[in-house]
Amino acid sequence: GTGPISVYASRSVDMGAGSSFEVLDGYLTMEANKQTTPTAGDFIGINLNGATIKSTGTGYVTVNGTGGDGAGSVNGYQFGVQVVNGAKVIGGDPGAVILTGNGGASSNIVNRGVSVEGAGSSISSSGGQVSVSGTGGPVRTGCGIGVSVLNGGVIRAGGSGNLTVTGTGTGS
Repeated sequence: GTGPISVYASRSVDMGAGSSFEVLDGYLTMEANKQTTPTAGDFIGINLNGATIKSTGTGYVTVNGTGGDGAGSVNGYQFGVQVVNGAKVIGGDPGAVILTGNGGASSNIVNRGVSVEGAGSSISSSGGQVSVSGTGGPVRTGCGIGVSVLNGGVIRAGGSGNLTVTGTGTGS
């Protein structure tokens, strides 16, 4: 429907296959682990695993997540925002998508800021601006990647929308 959707979590947001948040001409905001003192633990800040978040028309989609600082059950993967297994983040026209991810402060393996992975996984708009910014978290080895687009993942702005992708890597 119309109007805003706001999701704020002090730890993480996990959305599975087939789940969605959708608005028409409204603002959709999703944030995880963005408080002054980040939550400790082993988690992906915002994990869109086959899910869809979408604003059509003039509404904006804003997604901002920070991964955990643990090194445990998710194999040390402390992504800020993960878009995987056909998940979609979609903005309208002239509505924009502004997506920011910060890899967690784990010293384990993979602390990507933003990861878009797999066929059908995308961050896009039908004509509005798309801005993706990621900062990798500190790691012992070289996988503090700011923004990764892998195995058929896509980031694009439709129509006359501008596309900006900024990644800052960390680690040795």
